[in-house]
Amino acid sequence: MYSHETVVGKPDPRAYAAACAALEVRPGSRLFVDDVPADVAGARTAGLHAHLFTDKAGTIRRIAAHLDRTRGGGSPDP
Repeated sequence: MYSHETVVGKPDPRAYAAACAALEVRPGSRLFVDDVPADVAGARTAGLHAHLFTDKAGTIRRIAAHLDRTRGGGSPDP
C-alpha cells in the first residue's frame, strides 16, 4: 500500500490505521521502517512499532529482533 493512495498521508496516524485496516492486521503487531523521523513518530502514535532507518545493519538487527519477539511472544496477524 502506498500512502499517496490514501485520503491522508504520512505522518498522519490515520494513514497507518488505514493501511493496517486494508491489510487486516493489528498495528501493535507490525514494524514500520522509514528514514523520515516525522513518519516514524506518526507510526508510533498509530500504535505500530517503528524504526528510524539510519543504516542497513541496524535496521536488519531491528527487524530480526521484531521477528524474534513476535514469533516467540504470541501469534501475530498473518
